[in-house]
Amino acid sequence: SCLAHRYADLAVTMAKNATGERVDELLRIASVCRHVSAMPPRNLYEALQLFWFAHLVTTVENHSLLSFGRFDQDMERFWETCPPDEAEDLLHCVLIKLNDQADIRQGEGHYGSDNLMLSGLKPDGHDATNAVTWACLDALDRLRLPNPMFNVRLHQYSPADLLRRACDL
Repeated sequence: SCLAHRYADLAVTMAKNATGERVDELLRIASVCRHVSAMPPRNLYEALQLFWFAHLVTTVENHSLLSFGRFDQDMERFWETCPPDEAEDLLHCVLIKLNDQADIRQGEGHYGSDNLMLSGLKPDGHDATNAVTWACLDALDRLRLPNPMFNVRLHQYSPADLLRRACDL
């Protein structure tokens, strides 16, 4: 996509003026952006970057009432592709960016109605609660951001700890 390539080009340009670790960070950003522009993500970093690009495009077209679908289900297969501390940091970064975007749009009649759905049932009828579900709830507790709004799908097979955790938040 042109958007991803524009971000990659900007990261390369910024790397030319950067020093130290920031150069490596910006070159990694460029590489990730180029990869997800045409290929499926291979890890959590790429999956979250692709999620972010999809969010930006949807926001340009829709402006409000966005549902990110079943975020924990979509990210589950990528969650173990990086160390736990990095996964938590990446998740926090995405949630902070989503919150920042909601603040920007409030002046346009947007009142923080972006929804991030967690848990529920898998197509086979089994519980869908996973490590990303818990990480999202931990992030919600730690960051205390007003957006995005978290929604938890509960069912008769939901873990009791999930119901307690959701109610505590």
